[in-house]
Amino acid sequence: MEAFVTALESKVLARDAEREERMQAVINLCDQEQAEKDEAHTSEIQCLKTGLVSMNEQVNVKKVHQPGISKSSLVRLVEGS
Repeated sequence: MEAFVTALESKVLARDAEREERMQAVINLCDQEQAEKDEAHTSEIQCLKTGLVSMNEQVNVKKVHQPGISKSSLVRLVEGS
């Protein structure tokens, strides 16, 4: 009887170990997928930032080149006078 219990315990422990391995594999896969999503989002955010900086630079260039603003007015504006 004791041998039967020991064999049963061994089977249960082996089954639990296999289940733990499968669970860890699923967790690792989920972590990898999340890392890939995070990387894609980071790349997308960087592209958006670059686009915003470019648009901001274009707006600033248009402001500087508006007719009716003299160089001396721009200098006073920049110097805070």
